[in-house]
Amino acid sequence: MKAREAIISKKVDHSKNIHMIHSELERLSNEGDPKLLIIAGPSGVGKTVLAKALEASKPNIKYMCVSEAYENNNCSPPSFTRRMTSIKTTYLLDEIQRAEKKSFDTALYSHIKNGGVAVLFVQPKVASDIIIKASYFSLTRKELLPENKVKAHYDS
Repeated sequence: MKAREAIISKKVDHSKNIHMIHSELERLSNEGDPKLLIIAGPSGVGKTVLAKALEASKPNIKYMCVSEAYENNNCSPPSFTRRMTSIKTTYLLDEIQRAEKKSFDTALYSHIKNGGVAVLFVQPKVASDIIIKASYFSLTRKELLPENKVKAHYDS
């Protein structure tokens, strides 16, 4: 864990946020569509810490930092998107702004269309570019706030 993440995690009790996210994911699963949750917040608000805490909260939840995968040459865009292999796994995708947009959007849409679930942790400006129907939350330093935004489905 990075030093800054350790400091933030000591200051923030994520149990309420994790419960709220699990409740929303349960609601989405029961409704069937959409199965995408977007959590938007500015840099330094604790999105990564929340994502890692969420990963530790239940089995079948996997955290993936998209920008680290690309920066460390751990994968190319097509191989990264192939890592989303199980519709039974909820993928927590952090820092998607560095992904190759077309292949990432295609893989994300495919995963969701086939019954998978994903949670994106993004900057607010990135959230406005996402073209897949989703539930939105804003993360502030104090709390996670649901937003009444739903976008139309992405048709490929």
